[in-house]
Amino acid sequence: RDSKNEEKVTLDAMCDLAMVHYAKGDVKKKKISEGMQTLNAVGDALANITFTKGLQDSFTEVEGYKKAETLLQFVVNKRKLKPGPDALETIITVHNLAKVYTEQGAHDSKIYKKASTNLTECVQKYTNLYGEGHPVTLNCVNDLALLYFKSGDYEKAEQYFDQCLEQREIKLGEAHPDTLKAKNNLAML
Repeated sequence: RDSKNEEKVTLDAMCDLAMVHYAKGDVKKKKISEGMQTLNAVGDALANITFTKGLQDSFTEVEGYKKAETLLQFVVNKRKLKPGPDALETIITVHNLAKVYTEQGAHDSKIYKKASTNLTECVQKYTNLYGEGHPVTLNCVNDLALLYFKSGDYEKAEQYFDQCLEQREIKLGEAHPDTLKAKNNLAML
């Protein structure tokens, strides 16, 4: 038996499971939004029922993100030891953890700070590995811009959305779907 390979496969599986929990949290978030739209459409008579259901979904969402955070943090710690902090699989796991923090941090500046630190580190490491205009690097830059947008720091969000759009126009062209997505993100501001 190859114990090094088994450990890698185990850590990969833990990452996959963490992302399932992350996705479950995202699905619950969409259900809450749909529930609130129903409340607005139907009126005050259903307010109590919809609100109670929304709270239940919110707790489930938080559980999913917490499980994802716990698993990803464990894998990050292991991967920083081996294969090391600059290995691609470690960077990807840190990036995924930052996405979980971004979703968790709605009203918690400490969690947003963790996400910002992780994403900034990932942008630098992706840039070192692939270059400034590589799609992987730009996806991380876009995630950093979204984090700043969600936290209300629109100036920083604009800076990173601009950077992402500029590089995507150069590398992919103006009509590429990722370039159009970057234009849309900038227009949200």
